[in-house]
Amino acid sequence: MSSSSSLASASRILDAAAGIVAAPGAMAGLYLAALSVPVRLRVYAPDESIRLAVVVPAHNEAADIQETVASLLATTYPTSRRRVVVVADNCTDNTATLARAAGAEVLERHNLDQRGKGYALEFAFQSLIAEGNTDAVVVVDADTVVSRNLLTSCAARLRAGELAVQVDYQVRNADTSWRTRLLHIAF
Repeated sequence: MSSSSSLASASRILDAAAGIVAAPGAMAGLYLAALSVPVRLRVYAPDESIRLAVVVPAHNEAADIQETVASLLATTYPTSRRRVVVVADNCTDNTATLARAAGAEVLERHNLDQRGKGYALEFAFQSLIAEGNTDAVVVVDADTVVSRNLLTSCAARLRAGELAVQVDYQVRNADTSWRTRLLHIAF
């Protein structure tokens, strides 16, 4: 047997092994794609009557908060039916000042015994419930840039009877580090 036929044979064996290893992932992908077809075909009528509050929990997010607020204010949802509320949670930087300058309402929370996103969200929800002028809440991370139709799409699904809506989330800075690259791959 010549060395070229040996290499070709080895190459076919490696190709077959790679195919066997990749098959479960490919099958899972095909399964998920098949499940998503009915969802993608569903059409939701636009509805801009729901009063939305977009809550952005933020802890020392000065680097990103203005871009996040700007993207939320640039959505196509009517300004009279939506609010952008940033919860500056135990911040030691100028997140609150920058969020206000960008056009958001800001709730400042200082409680070093209760730290984290859950406490920030609870603080915002209690405030919104007490005011009584919000129909639904959309939670957006402080380092997020949203699509212009985010709120319109969420409102349409809520009006159609959905109790909760999960949107597609993509990592904005996928090439910054190995961690953000892994997050991008995971999402």
